[in-house]
Amino acid sequence: MAELTPGLYENIVTSAIDAYLDEIDTDFVERRPVDPAEVADRIALHLARLIERSVDSVGEARRLASAVEVAQRVVSLLASEPLEADVLDESPVARTDDRPQPELLTAIHGRSPDGTPR
Repeated sequence: MAELTPGLYENIVTSAIDAYLDEIDTDFVERRPVDPAEVADRIALHLARLIERSVDSVGEARRLASAVEVAQRVVSLLASEPLEADVLDESPVARTDDRPQPELLTAIHGRSPDGTPR
């Protein structure tokens, strides 16, 4: 973990952050409980940063496959108890011969009067 400098933060307190804060005079540290109304957003941002850092740490040759595998495992976990989120169909499409790497949807075009894509 990088050293925390004086400033404003909106970070989930992790084990690493907690250990770092234990070394700082408590007069200089502000903490508050996470509001239940914001917990989904806070956890999502925290996990997004972790996933991004983890995927970036994988060598380029394995990065795509590793990223898809991580995403599929996260989606599978979210679809299981106790969360029971309806997200199972949100898992990235697995690699195939036709699709050697993950894809981004970039547009859905409308139809012209003659039926061709606009």
